[in-house]
Amino acid sequence: MSKNKQITFNKFLFISILSIVLIVYVYNILTSSILEVVGNKIFSNIAYKYSADYIFNEDLSKNKNKIKKLDGWILILNNDLSLSYVSDNNVPKDYSFDDIVNLNKGTFKYKGRTYFASMKNIEKNGINKYGVVILPTKYITNRVFVTPGMQDSGLFLLFLTLKVILFILGTFIVVLIFSKVLHKKLYNPLSELEKGFKKLKEEDYSFSLRKQEYNNITEFVFIQNEFNSTVKSLREFQKERLENDKKRIQLFIDIRHDFKTPITVIKGFSEAIINGKIPIESSKKYLESINKNASNIDSLLNELSEIIEYEDYSYNLNLEEIDFCEFTRKAIIDFLPIFEQNDMNVIINIPDEKLYVKIDQNIFSRVFKNLMKNIIDHNEKHITVYFSIENCFKKVKLIIGDSGNKINEELAKNIFEPFVTNDTSRNTSNKNRGLGLSIAKKIVEKHNGQIFLNQNNTELYNKSFIIELNKLN
Repeated sequence: MSKNKQITFNKFLFISILSIVLIVYVYNILTSSILEVVGNKIFSNIAYKYSADYIFNEDLSKNKNKIKKLDGWILILNNDLSLSYVSDNNVPKDYSFDDIVNLNKGTFKYKGRTYFASMKNIEKNGINKYGVVILPTKYITNRVFVTPGMQDSGLFLLFLTLKVILFILGTFIVVLIFSKVLHKKLYNPLSELEKGFKKLKEEDYSFSLRKQEYNNITEFVFIQNEFNSTVKSLREFQKERLENDKKRIQLFIDIRHDFKTPITVIKGFSEAIINGKIPIESSKKYLESINKNASNIDSLLNELSEIIEYEDYSYNLNLEEIDFCEFTRKAIIDFLPIFEQNDMNVIINIPDEKLYVKIDQNIFSRVFKNLMKNIIDHNEKHITVYFSIENCFKKVKLIIGDSGNKINEELAKNIFEPFVTNDTSRNTSNKNRGLGLSIAKKIVEKHNGQIFLNQNNTELYNKSFIIELNKLN
């Protein structure tokens, strides 16, 4: 569409509605004027046949019954205003001077009812008399239609002109008000929405559409709610993205730190051996140190590879339906010798019932290994380790607790993040690199479950890691 043919939505809507209003009103003026003229003519012709001018020009005996059917009557008054003739014996025969005056004015009241009177001068046998036709006012709607001689064409034209002027003025006011309302109800919210999309394009999510702009129009309220919901989601996504960027940067820093120490050792010792600075008889212990640090690097790379692997949405698990209670018992049995070596007391509270879940046994075994290793590496000897499984309606809950010291609150907030550890020296040789819990969390979430730390005291343990998995029916 070319630029000169473009038109704003508000202008288009205004012109369309204005055109419709004008067409409707012009049609209304024309049709009402035509109907008024035609109606006036028809009504005047009908009314004339009930007027004194018509009645006393025709056969009186034929017309008196017509008048009587309408609850009216006919009078003939003498020149001295005395009664000469009455068409109905049930109507008044005596008329006061005031009555004659009212008849002449066109009105007459009798028994609480109001009547309309038309009068005509008649001449009979050389004597002037007055003929009067009296009808109930309910049959007469407008006096100017009764007697054609009383119609005033100038008054009619004046009335029509005033009607057109007032109509045009009223139309202008209506259209003006309507356009203002339309501008407020449509243009303002559309303009606000346009600004909103511009901000979205600029990745500015610090705003929301204002409710007062929409005046409770259903469509705009719906658009506003959907738009604000989208902005909120984008705002949260942006926040999450920034947090992930921070974590990613921190991850690289931590990786660099964890690689730096063993690489420095390997490089230093290997250069010393190559340059002959270390006697041959002493080289074995240096080679052992090089091998140990190389193994640590290899282990670290494997753990980092696991984290990346479990974050891959296309990664497929080999899921099987297994009895989680039996699976947990076997995992605990494998670690019982290690617990005994560290003088740790073990309490097992696993029900005899079968609770089935869908897991990849090989992968999920790593969760148990990492959690139990975490207990051993981060607690003193002689503590109590507690294992429990609970059947929670649609969930299976595994509790792995211990009576050791609680984890620092600041550390606990990010306990499942990579490289989070209570080893402030970040000594790579102790193998506590803070990747175990992160791997465990990713595996559990890969199984559509959740894992979290609980540090509420109980009689048996001070802290616990709780895993919840979906139970099969």
